[in-house]
Amino acid sequence: MIWPTMLDVWLYDSQGEYRTDGIFAVVTPMLRQIENLMMMGWLVGPFLLFMGIARLVVIYARSSVRFPVISTRPFMASTMAVGLLANAVVLVTAFPFFSIATGAVIRPMGWFAFVLIWSLSAFLIGGMSGLYAITAERPRALCSFALICTATPFPLAIALIILAAEINGFKLD
Repeated sequence: MIWPTMLDVWLYDSQGEYRTDGIFAVVTPMLRQIENLMMMGWLVGPFLLFMGIARLVVIYARSSVRFPVISTRPFMASTMAVGLLANAVVLVTAFPFFSIATGAVIRPMGWFAFVLIWSLSAFLIGGMSGLYAITAERPRALCSFALICTATPFPLAIALIILAAEINGFKLD
């Protein structure tokens, strides 16, 4: 992956040894922990992305004066943002399946794994925020819709791949 190699400039000196002089005595262990996290970027990345987006939306919603719908329901807004982003990414990554040739046999296991990780992390972050929003914020219908949005990326992916197979005529193996 590209992310760990970006840290190599700060972690290693010109001889390939860990930097331990000066401030690097403190910074190098922290950079090594970040490097280890980035080695599992496909597992941790979406979770951290959704957590950051949810927090940013809650912070923005609490200080927003222009949008009273968002400022009175910050956790519903964060759940909705996470759910809509997850569904948008699934939709965009499914577009290449609509250009596969007729009669081709494909096995998109990597795409399904990506969508599964993406949808599970969206449901974990959006689910926690959404359950709190259902209990604390009104109207509950908006909060319920936002919670449903976080649960739909994987079913949307299955529906899109079946639709692409029906339209283009390729076979799923």
